[in-house]
Amino acid sequence: KYTRQVKAQCAELTSKLSYGDAREEYHRLTGVSIPKSTIHGFTQELAPGMLNVSLNAAAPSQPQMPVILADGTEVRSIQRGEFNQVRVAISVDTHGKQLHSLAVNQPYSTFPEDSILVSDGEPDLKHRDPEKHQLCILHAMKRLTYALWRERASKEEREHLKTELERILYTLINSTRKHTNNEDQRALRRRIESTLRELSNLAVTLKREGYREASEFIARNGKLLVTFAELTLRGIRISYTTNQIERLMGEIAKRCKHRWAHWSDEGLKNI
Repeated sequence: KYTRQVKAQCAELTSKLSYGDAREEYHRLTGVSIPKSTIHGFTQELAPGMLNVSLNAAAPSQPQMPVILADGTEVRSIQRGEFNQVRVAISVDTHGKQLHSLAVNQPYSTFPEDSILVSDGEPDLKHRDPEKHQLCILHAMKRLTYALWRERASKEEREHLKTELERILYTLINSTRKHTNNEDQRALRRRIESTLRELSNLAVTLKREGYREASEFIARNGKLLVTFAELTLRGIRISYTTNQIERLMGEIAKRCKHRWAHWSDEGLKNI
């Protein structure tokens, strides 16, 4: 018979190691040999309860407009040639991060009506309808470069146009930081308006050069790239990148995305 502490220790190991490696590591640490099928059973037994605790944990304080970071990834399924869709959302405030939702092969859960969403532009998030939406500026630069590559722009042209978008956005970031410190809201408003004009001009330039897809991307998403600055005028600070959730998705990839690993829906959700 195994105590709950032993089960929890084994389940914790499986969050970073395969079941076989978890068996070997636990044996190395304790001298106790537990079959990997038994360790698998521990994980399936404990994980749902641990997930419920994480989802139901009370936040120290509820912000007026909760900030939600969301992202998804694909992991191989046990069904031949198919992939599981993993979708994770976390809420972020001054007290830290908290798991908001976790879904495998299900849509993202509903976000609070007054929430602010920070995302990389994933199509499944376009209809979540948050009050405000910030598009990650790093993903925007990558998306522009990819669109230009698809439209057969030269490497020099891609780099030039990416640098131009980078200049526009980082000027806004620096201005937001500067005018927040000196509390000059009027100057920040002017900078936001100037940034939107520059993004519009960039879209026109791209269209004139024949890069229709890249032009439409900037024209369609330009306003989503300045949300963080607009919210600063209301005293609300949010991130303009998805770095925090990208770090989490990297951990998921490290544990689950192996050539020999194939997952069932529930097994993947538990791990």
